[in-house]
Amino acid sequence: MTPQEYLSLFANRVEQSSKGLAVAHASRNWELAALNYRQLFKCHLMRGLISWRIHQNPTEHLCDAIAVVNEGISTLRSWSQS
Repeated sequence: MTPQEYLSLFANRVEQSSKGLAVAHASRNWELAALNYRQLFKCHLMRGLISWRIHQNPTEHLCDAIAVVNEGISTLRSWSQS
């Protein structure tokens, strides 16, 4: 696969994990939410690393990865307290 194909693959996985996260939020299923937050982080990170490798700016993807981690921590903490 070419780097562009990998970028597209991980973009599709971001979409799938986002849908899974929506289902987890609707049912307040913390295990499913944790799984999807992990997948989202990994996909954004991989997109950033691939972008960097092919000399594109990875900043957006890496910032998205960090944002996913922050959101996941906040959400899962709030669920554990209620």
